[in-house]
Amino acid sequence: MSEPEQTKYKRRLPTPRLLDGKGKRTALVTAVILLLAASAAAPFLLKWRQSQMRRYSGAEVNYGVKLLYDAEALGEFEVRDSFLAEDGTYREHIAGRYRSEIRLWRDFERPKLPCREAAEEKYPDLTDYSRGRVRKNVIYSERCSFSTDGDNGEILRHTFVIARRGGWDYYVDISVPENEMKSRSDYIDGILDTMYFLS
Repeated sequence: MSEPEQTKYKRRLPTPRLLDGKGKRTALVTAVILLLAASAAAPFLLKWRQSQMRRYSGAEVNYGVKLLYDAEALGEFEVRDSFLAEDGTYREHIAGRYRSEIRLWRDFERPKLPCREAAEEKYPDLTDYSRGRVRKNVIYSERCSFSTDGDNGEILRHTFVIARRGGWDYYVDISVPENEMKSRSDYIDGILDTMYFLS
């Protein structure tokens, strides 16, 4: 490339623009305004997200759909509480084997509600939350576990699942004393893995 061509090429290159004092102040003020706006909007966005998660789907419900336990997997049990509301929602509390407590709730479908938030609605003071693995060929779509304080001072370990069918959300919670969790895991899995829908 000849010298005149090199000079011409150099002239075409953009020259870097450095911000002067006024430009730096303008950029800083703009960044501060954007940061303040984002901080102010964050609580509203969080509240909106929470309301979206907890919003009912509006899906038509099938009142005949029921979630049932397999009697063989459940073993000996005692129904402690059962309540069916006029709108079709219901709850049930069963005392199972090995000091287990089995609770079931049926509510209107909220497909965006994650397992943790669903569990926190029932147990606001839960601790040691962790997501669980969903096995193949089961009717529940989400599984998690957490701990709560029992009435007599012992810690309870919960296994909580969500199943959806017919416009309903079914929440099933099985709790046992934490020090017995490992020895009772097969019993818990047996109940959850053999649940079925009747419609």
